[in-house]
Amino acid sequence: MNFSQRQRDPRRHIVGIGFVILFHAAIVYALLTGLAKKVVDVVRAPIETKVIEEIKKPPPPPEVVVPPPPKLEAPPPPFIPPPEVQVAVPPPVQPTITASTPVPPPAAPMAPVAPPAAAPAP
Repeated sequence: MNFSQRQRDPRRHIVGIGFVILFHAAIVYALLTGLAKKVVDVVRAPIETKVIEEIKKPPPPPEVVVPPPPKLEAPPPPFIPPPEVQVAVPPPVQPTITASTPVPPPAAPMAPVAPPAAAPAP
């Protein structure tokens, strides 16, 4: 949408420009006729002062003493009665061998060597 084409009516521009010119003329007239002096005199009127007493704050309410909280003790440990059934004691554990000495394996017997065969005669 082209906004420059929306306000082609010159009557709207003339009304706005005329209002601004009249507003400026009114301000210039007011300053020239002494209206500004009267405004300053009204503003410069004597200042009235009043002494305002400080408001006293009410005393704070008395502090409420809170009793100390009750001491909470840990509950006693639960009672577990001993079992009525006799439990068999496991047999004592045999001590395990933790270190062993290496034993060299026995030497294998030597295989008998066959005597060399005699060579045939020619």
